[in-house]
Amino acid sequence: MSPKDVDQVEALKELISLRLDLMQKTSDERMSFVKTAYELNTQEMHRRLELLNNEAGRLKEMQATYLPREVYEANHKELEKIVDGMKEQLIAADAKSKVYTALIAGAISVIVAFGGKVLGSH
Repeated sequence: MSPKDVDQVEALKELISLRLDLMQKTSDERMSFVKTAYELNTQEMHRRLELLNNEAGRLKEMQATYLPREVYEANHKELEKIVDGMKEQLIAADAKSKVYTALIAGAISVIVAFGGKVLGSH
């Protein structure tokens, strides 16, 4: 082998060695980035899970203040009975007021008729 060939072999060895070192460094950096991304992703997942757990707790507390449908329906039926009773009372009161109005009108006409006779006879 000539000295030129030896130099080329040495240059190739050096180049290969540099490339291998660069590939190793790149691979290490990639692994570092992957590890960092994984850690950040894990932290973000934990943060979101914590938010969801807090929201679930808040929703549970809110739900405890809700009125169950059965209770609402029972109370609503009771209110409907009360309203129906009030309607009946209003109808009865209206009928009574019509009767009283008719009686008062009749009494006024009797008084006017009697008053006219009394005043007309003098």
